[in-house]
Amino acid sequence: MAILPWTNYLAIRVKPKLWKDEPVHYKQIKMNGHRLTIVKLPTGEMRAFNRNSIDMIDKYPCLEDLDWWQDISRLLPEDSMLDGEIYALNGTSSDVSHELPKEEPNLYFSPFAVPIWEGNAYPDAKLETMDKILDYRTGLKLTKFYRREPQDTRELMLQDAESLGIEGWVLKRANNSDWYKLKPIREIDCFVTGFKDGRGKFLGAVGALIVSCFIDGHLVEIAKASGMDDMTRWTIDEESDLNRVCEIEYQDVGSQGRLIHPRFVQWRDDKKPEDCCYESDDL
Repeated sequence: MAILPWTNYLAIRVKPKLWKDEPVHYKQIKMNGHRLTIVKLPTGEMRAFNRNSIDMIDKYPCLEDLDWWQDISRLLPEDSMLDGEIYALNGTSSDVSHELPKEEPNLYFSPFAVPIWEGNAYPDAKLETMDKILDYRTGLKLTKFYRREPQDTRELMLQDAESLGIEGWVLKRANNSDWYKLKPIREIDCFVTGFKDGRGKFLGAVGALIVSCFIDGHLVEIAKASGMDDMTRWTIDEESDLNRVCEIEYQDVGSQGRLIHPRFVQWRDDKKPEDCCYESDDL
């Protein structure tokens, strides 16, 4: 059997998009972790890649010593792929970044899909089918999933995510097609305390806003937020917009107190910096 080059394996991965009410059949629990794609080559060699296609085994060889990695290495058939996420138990995505450099990282892996099984791709297979195959052949299980019912509205699923203490849901039509993310979004008003230069197509413009607020009476920088539309980005004036209040969307607060996945929403010229005061428990 010919060995697929890395580009062919990774091309099979589906990039999740934010869900905008597209038709989906499944909802899968999403922990607060990092994307990880594990591949067992026809030669038996094991590799793993993050969402940016960086080779995680070369970068963090300690992963090979973890029990779940050794189980997958032993049980996964050759020329097969598992696509999922690596996470810290009861932690945030920033905890994953802190654990990876350690000699014995406290991390776990949960597979969302089986894109390739023994050289064959199954993008449109039912999750129930792939879960049974994976369980029968290896004893491994896919991340817990449910059939999405008509009553599963966006609001209800977000409420469920909050009550379950999970990051959100991966919504999908089948095993490895049409992936969408649905995660609770929080909002906060803060003010601009600096700017990060843009790169690439944004060279010469502001790349991100450095934003801060008062927490427990202390000025704290909480994020570097981007996501502005082109008009907003190119009309930012670093002199007049310093200390300007803006609304930021974010997903969670990391272990260092910084916002996770911050995104600029709009200016709030009806507020002043001194209005951006919070207690630690408010975030």
